[in-house]
Order: sequence, then structure tokens, then C-alpha cells
Amino acid sequence: MQPVENFIMNPTIRNALSAALLAALWLSHATPVSARPAAPRKLQPVDEAKKDASLLRFRAQLQAAVARHDVAALGKSTDPDIRHSFGADGGRPSFLARFTPEGAAAGKSQLWAELGRVLSLGGALVSPTEFCAPYAFARFPEDLDAFAHVVVTSVAAPVRAQPAADAPILETLRYDIVRRDEKGGAPATTGTRAEWVRVLTPTGKSGYLHDRDLRGPTDYRACFHKDAGQWLLTTFVAGD
Repeated sequence: MQPVENFIMNPTIRNALSAALLAALWLSHATPVSARPAAPRKLQPVDEAKKDASLLRFRAQLQAAVARHDVAALGKSTDPDIRHSFGADGGRPSFLARFTPEGAAAGKSQLWAELGRVLSLGGALVSPTEFCAPYAFARFPEDLDAFAHVVVTSVAAPVRAQPAADAPILETLRYDIVRRDEKGGAPATTGTRAEWVRVLTPTGKSGYLHDRDLRGPTDYRACFHKDAGQWLLTTFVAGD
């Protein structure tokens, strides 16, 4: 132990250690915690439908009906009191009317695609008899503003400098939760959805993600309820 004690008690070494310790403490407090870059928030894909075989079968049948644009089959999978807006209108007849050719002519042609996409993006069991999709809605963190963020649903989503497929790639994201960047003009839309969304990446870059690579928690989502062994679509809404 004597060599160690001599080492520590040496004034030159002791002063050097003190200076190094003070420097480390100063650096740790030089940058306020609030100003340091936050760790990237991630939301890994989740699909808990596999926990219930009857739910898996129901969803597969519904996906087949959506692929066929089969209004009659959709109706059999829908609760009579389905909620499909935040207004007074609701119920199965008005819901199905949105999927008919007449509904498509009235500007609702994207609903088949929206429902198909919702069903393809997994989801979570809210309770043993309640399932909500997609996972970007069902598992979105409660401490984040749902209107101000989007979820990257791709394993490798390129963030581009401009809203164009051939624009330079600024960064590639994987299942990140990123903030919308509301600055700048709105990109062109495809149907009722923006084809590109301007975002701020976890490293602070401002760029554009393609709609196919992301999902907002306030976009269309669906919930299903199981009663007497039968699953039915009970909710299909977008917004608050």
C-alpha cells in the first residue's frame, strides 16, 4: 500500500488530479441539460393480433374484402353503431355509403386504401376484447403531442432535402418518432393525403419523408371489439 499512498500524497500529482476533476465538473455543467440533444425516440412495430386466432382470421377476411372493394363483406364485418366521424352522423349505413361508387365520386375514393393500410400496420390489444390499429396510434407515447409528431414505419426511410424522389438524402431513419416541421409550403398531395411530410430529424436536420414511410397517430385508425366470440369493426376515424 505504501507506493499507492506515496503516489496519492505527491503534491504535483494531487494538484493535477484536482485540476482534472474541476475541469470535468465544469464541462458537465457548461451545457444546460435542456440544451443537450435528446435521445432519439423510437416506436418499434407491434402486432398483437397473433395473440388471438379468431382476430387473425377476422382481419384476414376483412383485408380480403378491402382488396376486392366488397361493400357487402365490409358491412358484415362492421358494428351497426360504428363510429366513423366526430360529428353526429354514425352507424353502419352512412359508413358503408362512404365506400360505394357514389361515395368515391364525392371525394372519398381513398378510404379503401386507408382502411387497407391501417389493417397492414399491425396494432395492439387494448383489452382482451378490444384491438386497435395501426400500432402508430395504439402504442404512441402519451407524453408526446400526437398532432406534432409522426412515426417512421419503415426500416430504412430516407429523409430528402426536397419533396422529390430524386432529391439528395440527408439522413435515413428507422422506426423513429419525429416532429413535423411546419415551415415551408405544403408539398403536392395524392388524393386526400400529402405525398411528402416535412420533418425535423433527431439530429436537427429539416427534410422530407414520403408518406409511405410514416404514419401519424391522428391519421385514420380502426378499433375492433369481440363480443360472443365475434369481432366487429367499431371505429374508423381520423383526427382528434
